Amino acid sequence: MELAGRAVISDNSRLDLDALQRRMVTAKAALPVLAHQLPATFAAFDVLAVDGHDTRDLPFSNRPALLEELTKDWAAPLELSPGSTDPELARTLAWPASQFAQRAG
Repeated sequence: MELAGRAVISDNSRLDLDALQRRMVTAKAALPVLAHQLPATFAAFDVLAVDGHDTRDLPFSNRPALLEELTKDWAAPLELSPGSTDPELARTLAWPASQFAQRAG
């Protein structure tokens, strides 16, 4: 399975991009402590291939359901990126606006 996603750090149900940047530029010796203080997760938002079959030709509107099925047994630090085609619901989700556009597209 090949996925599109990103490393994220959440703070109170919101993305903490500053924390993620601190983790990326931290000195090697200090990284274990910072990784414990600011744990990151991988948030998948699209499935690109399954068993060697390219899924990018499938309509994007069908791929979230496929992704959900393929990742139903995931546990932290792996998760699905929240998304919705409902604009009102999307506004309540704790992810950047660009993520909503990708998921709704």
